[in-house]
Amino acid sequence: MCPSTPEEKPSLSRASLEKMPSSPMLIFMVIFFLELLAAMLQNGFIVTVLIREWVQCQTLLAGDMIAVASLAASRF
Repeated sequence: MCPSTPEEKPSLSRASLEKMPSSPMLIFMVIFFLELLAAMLQNGFIVTVLIREWVQCQTLLAGDMIAVASLAASRF
């Protein structure tokens, strides 16, 4: 619902400012999401390498199968 006149701009109330995370919490949230992104990229790289090996050799070593199973299990 947009204000009908430009003078009726919504302002930040004290209650909405209190809901904003503090600086340390915001820093930890950013670090957490960067670590999450790095972990997903690493898992994708591992799966890509293992799929490439499987296509070339038509088989995977036992350790590689355990790695694939643990990556799949960590999703749940």
